[in-house]
Amino acid sequence: MIGSHARGNPTEESDVDLIILIALPNIYLEFKQWLSLFGDVVRDQREEYGPCTSLRVWYRDGLEVEFGFCETSWAGQPMEEGTREVISGGMKVLFERTPILSPLLVEDSVR
Repeated sequence: MIGSHARGNPTEESDVDLIILIALPNIYLEFKQWLSLFGDVVRDQREEYGPCTSLRVWYRDGLEVEFGFCETSWAGQPMEEGTREVISGGMKVLFERTPILSPLLVEDSVR
């Protein structure tokens, strides 16, 4: 989770921003039925950010979620400036099978 929710200071207008590191994101980007697992989808929009592609989703209950699917290289070393900006803006690791993102939190706090 990144952004205001990760920092612990969301407002009523804040969306939920998630970064998902995955080798084959097209499965989730093309076959979007899984979005309804989180609520009744009003609409969704695809957004491209270099090595990341996001699905911004608006749910009927007013929730807005940006699911950012990134190649694992997004978290690679040396860290790109865009990645550094995202992490420094607030990141909370919710789950990882192998430690890819959590070491970046330690590294970022040292700098």
